[in-house]
Amino acid sequence: MSAYVTSPSGHLENCEIVDLDDCNYSIKFIPKEMGVHTVSVKHKDMHIPGSPFEFTVGPIQGGGAHKVRATGNGLIRGEVNMTNEFNIYTREAGAGGLAIAIEGPAKAEIDFFDRKDGSCGVSFVCPEPGEYQVSIKFNDEHIPDSPFNVVIGSPFGDAKKLTIQSLQNKGHEVNRPCMFTVNVNGARGRLDARV
Repeated sequence: MSAYVTSPSGHLENCEIVDLDDCNYSIKFIPKEMGVHTVSVKHKDMHIPGSPFEFTVGPIQGGGAHKVRATGNGLIRGEVNMTNEFNIYTREAGAGGLAIAIEGPAKAEIDFFDRKDGSCGVSFVCPEPGEYQVSIKFNDEHIPDSPFNVVIGSPFGDAKKLTIQSLQNKGHEVNRPCMFTVNVNGARGRLDARV
């Protein structure tokens, strides 16, 4: 397990990890500047659920929807009939109401839990694949980047059906097209490829 804190100025510092008992840990560090800090906690080089975590050192000033942040894979992509998650950080925003709506090809089942520390977690399950819009509002005003366009695809189990042919491992040239074939072999869902 590893943990580090990123200060508002971008400085990275390792955190102290204390093994409490039976898979429980305490993460300790001393903030050295005011503002929003981010703590990343990883197990086997993968972020644990909810990581990275944001918190504020110092007084909160000038709240509002523009101070709310939302992060997590559930705001980018997800799987059909699986729990997709993201986090919302409201501590900087001051007092107000939070509203979450998910619209798309089918009604999503949404679950919300307040962590009582200025952040909350949201999980949702979509019964059909497609593009969904996740709207997050604070005091009836969209937060930055809301609404989020989220592609919900078939479970990765279907992705195992895909095969690639004609992909050369070497011999490619700069600024020249590289091509290969993807056989879906009956897999359902939207195909997305990135380099």
